[in-house]
Amino acid sequence: MKIRNGFVSNSSSSSFCIMGVAISESELLPLYLKAMGKDGSSTIKPGCRCDIDRDAMKEQGYDFCPKCRKDIFVEIETEIYEMCEELELDYAYGESSDVYVGFSLESGTGVESVIKKLKDAEKKLKELFGNDVIISVHSGVTYN
Repeated sequence: MKIRNGFVSNSSSSSFCIMGVAISESELLPLYLKAMGKDGSSTIKPGCRCDIDRDAMKEQGYDFCPKCRKDIFVEIETEIYEMCEELELDYAYGESSDVYVGFSLESGTGVESVIKKLKDAEKKLKELFGNDVIISVHSGVTYN
């Protein structure tokens, strides 16, 4: 009988163990924008590059620029992998629509190394999500 220790990975699935928070992609975007020094309260940006008063145009009911015919405002679309890469975080998708964002815990790592990583992770996650954030260990399987 064969016994396999550690995580199992093949072409269709892989295991993960992340210390972090469960969050939806839409909840992560404003936090990401804020962390990057951008206005985190809005997930829209100017669509065209024309010199127009976008807010006044929007108030008048215009959705597009009268000069170039492009949208006046567009939703900011940033992929989860791009956000996490810039924030230097790991991520994995859970069974629900949540994404687990934090730091991967790898098997075979020494205790002292894991403790340091956990402390660093806690500090960074609290900076990003606030001191009241509940940080826990999430594990599971993702399917490709």
